[in-house]
Amino acid sequence: MMKIFENNHYVAVNKPRGIETSELARKLDLLPCHRLDKNTMGLLFFAKSKDAEKQWILETKEAKIVKTYQTLVFGQPTFESQLLKAYLSKDSERSKVRTSIRPLPRSTQIDTYVRFLDQVTPDIALLEIQIKSGQTHQIRAELARIGLPIVGCDVYGDFTLNKKFGKKGQLLYATTINFMGNLKYLNKERINARPNWKSEIREIL
Repeated sequence: MMKIFENNHYVAVNKPRGIETSELARKLDLLPCHRLDKNTMGLLFFAKSKDAEKQWILETKEAKIVKTYQTLVFGQPTFESQLLKAYLSKDSERSKVRTSIRPLPRSTQIDTYVRFLDQVTPDIALLEIQIKSGQTHQIRAELARIGLPIVGCDVYGDFTLNKKFGKKGQLLYATTINFMGNLKYLNKERINARPNWKSEIREIL
């Protein structure tokens, strides 16, 4: 784990794969501002005080925190960029979500902006994803819905291809957080983390 940013109110770290956000919060003795799934890597913010945590939550509710991710997916995208508009509903019993282009019972409307970056192999592409705030499993479920499952994803992914390439744990990386509003302690900041995709691709090949 590497510290990326720190001021009097927040700490940002580069979270490795395989550790829960709550576990990391206990180790650091800080308050998690948001969460990354256990096997999602990258930029993760913690608050040093209840007031800083409250400010973050307020900005999130107003969709003024924009998060950018990169991911490796199975498939060959046919677009340069695309805004996916859908609805997401949670299945708490199965710890999964479902996305659909039509409203679902007790669903939330979601927007997921996807940009094609590179076709790294005939089977695998590199994408950039941008969301405002975000819902549980939003990126993983939406990419699976359009036929571009994340490499290694064990919930919404292509299990046959995951086995073929020997990948466990989604290759999803939180790269950037933009603060678009007037967050009391982070106004207009842009914090970045850099994924090492060359290493991941070498393991696949």
